[in-house]
Amino acid sequence: MSDVLTELLNAGLLDRLDGDDARFAKLERAAHAIADHLHAHPRELVQAVLAGLDPDIAPGNPSIQLAKRMLQAEWKSVTSVYPSEPVELLRAILLAACSELAEKHPRDASILWLTAADTLPLRRLGKEETVVRRLLIVASKRTEEAAGMATVASSDDAHAPDVEELASPEIDTENLHEHQVDRTILHDLVAAAAGPNDRKGRALKKPNPHSPHNQPTEWSYEFTDRMSALIADTTDEAVAAVHASIVKIAEWQKLLDATVTAQSDQQQERVKSAIAAMSASRGHDQVRLDALWWSEALYSDVLQCSYRELDPALAAVLMALELEKIVPSPPPASVGYLLAETVHRLPDASFDRKEPLSGVLATLARARDRLPSDWVAPLCEVPGEGSVSVRDVVMLTLSGQDPAVSLKRAGIMADQGCTLPHLAHAVFRQQHAVRLTVEGT
Repeated sequence: MSDVLTELLNAGLLDRLDGDDARFAKLERAAHAIADHLHAHPRELVQAVLAGLDPDIAPGNPSIQLAKRMLQAEWKSVTSVYPSEPVELLRAILLAACSELAEKHPRDASILWLTAADTLPLRRLGKEETVVRRLLIVASKRTEEAAGMATVASSDDAHAPDVEELASPEIDTENLHEHQVDRTILHDLVAAAAGPNDRKGRALKKPNPHSPHNQPTEWSYEFTDRMSALIADTTDEAVAAVHASIVKIAEWQKLLDATVTAQSDQQQERVKSAIAAMSASRGHDQVRLDALWWSEALYSDVLQCSYRELDPALAAVLMALELEKIVPSPPPASVGYLLAETVHRLPDASFDRKEPLSGVLATLARARDRLPSDWVAPLCEVPGEGSVSVRDVVMLTLSGQDPAVSLKRAGIMADQGCTLPHLAHAVFRQQHAVRLTVEGT
């Protein structure tokens, strides 16, 4: 975005900055704020790029006023530097915002390119044209990437974690004997519970002080206490050792479950990715097949007749709108060119036949009654104010409005030359741009 602003500064759209980096930074922040707003309101993005591309845009244009509000939020004293409306400066900010969106968001890049591709040839830009064309090249590339994105999905990106990636519990298998009962110690403890000496006459530690012969009653009491405690302690130690082993086994089981689950999930993802890639490839091939079938058939589903039976101007517009319904958004660039070549095959509709756009629209206005009103009405929803595109002019004409008024609103000269293949291509792309603004909300 900064590069675009710098280039527009060099092109002369930004004046009175006087080398002040602080002022330039305010323009950047304003452009960023506009980009955020347009990303959240994609229908306004269409009008914003149209305004940015129009060197004769009126100061009261809604997109210009949006840029003004955003700039004033960052630069409180801007009106003291620019007493009159700085339209060129505001256009530059709009174009910088569009540049940011083209770089960051594929959907927005598609809207920008599909709207601007057929608008730029109608404009008489000055030094900023080179900057604008570079901006649109970026948007064009992002649009084509978005159009083909479904076909590049690959299962190769799926990754199954190795067992080594998961931490395993540590079990000391070399010293398992330490968990066994020490029979020598147990023997001495039992002997001490029975009397003061073992069979070898060795004195024992803390032995039973009573004799089973001389003090049988006291001895039995003492022996019972000592032996029960000994058995209990020894049993507790054995149970504790078993419990510790069970805990270790449980940890291993959890590790095994986690490993199996992770690998199963990853396997499912790989399968899903493979299926998605196959489906996307089939879908892309299906789009091509549908478009080719449509092109060869030259048949209108809406009017249930051949396009050759219609007035060429009406046929060209209808072809653009019907083909738009067949292909996904954004469309591959090649589909738009297929449309233009198909229109070229119609009688009196070749690339060599150019006439004023006002004349084409007048013909379209006379032939519009052929279209079903319930089919065309939803397509004719055009913003009540702000800039309009070629597609919008066509839609306004189909809705019964005066083409001369619509052309003036679009900033297009009435004598602007036009071929029907180019008109169809413009309507097709710009209709997709509108479709993306609806699908993106």
